Amino acid sequence: MLDRNAILKSGFAKIVVTRSGVRSQLTFTIMHEQSQIGSIPYLCTQKDVDLQELVRIAAEANLPVRSKSHSVFPEKKSAHDFAGL
Repeated sequence: MLDRNAILKSGFAKIVVTRSGVRSQLTFTIMHEQSQIGSIPYLCTQKDVDLQELVRIAAEANLPVRSKSHSVFPEKKSAHDFAGL
């Protein structure tokens, strides 16, 4: 399980992901997106990561995750739950 507070404090997380059948360690950085409800932190990477892996990372970190092609929120959460973190 990833520690959400530690990730938000440090501004990044190194997470092991499976890409095309190969396990690799990617660095995800925190990027804040402004919206009408406030600033929303996203774990972001410029690499293309499978949707299934993004869902797993979002659930473990309890943060929204964004890659080159997808954006995922943890299950049963929305942007309102992360505004102002």
